[in-house]
Parts: sequence; C-alpha cells; structure tokens
Amino acid sequence: MKAVPHDFAVEWDAQAYRFVRQENYTNDDGAIGAFLIWETACPDCGDRFLVTTGKTFRAPNRRCGVCKSPGKRVRGKKRRAP
Repeated sequence: MKAVPHDFAVEWDAQAYRFVRQENYTNDDGAIGAFLIWETACPDCGDRFLVTTGKTFRAPNRRCGVCKSPGKRVRGKKRRAP
C-alpha cells in the first residue's frame, strides 16, 4: 500500500478527519495491509479522538467513546468545528 501524505485530511459530512499515521500488518495468508489512523473532534463534546479505518473511508466513528450513540445521526447545532 502506498504511503499516505502526512498533511492529508478528509471531510465526512462537515466533520474533518486529519491523517495521523499508517500501521502496516501481515494477515494469515501473508498479504500485507494497512490500518489508517485519523484524528477528529467529537461533534457533541469537542474532544479530540482517534479513528482507525482500512484503506477505504466509509462510515467512520463520528463521536468519541464517551458520547457514542450508535444509530443516532449527528446533526443540528450540536455539531462543532474541529
């Protein structure tokens, strides 16, 4: 997998995710893969936290572990800028 530039960022539904690092791994078949570690701010409390994804960036965690609300959408005035 190609290295991700360290100044890379993604915006997902008005929430910014900044790339932090890449962690490579080897699976049982010997194939090499990578986890991508991102930093973002919780839209409810504003605390910064880390999110781990694969090479695709689909439906990342939006809230920190304290504020997590599975199935509840992030919307309205509670959304904070990172």
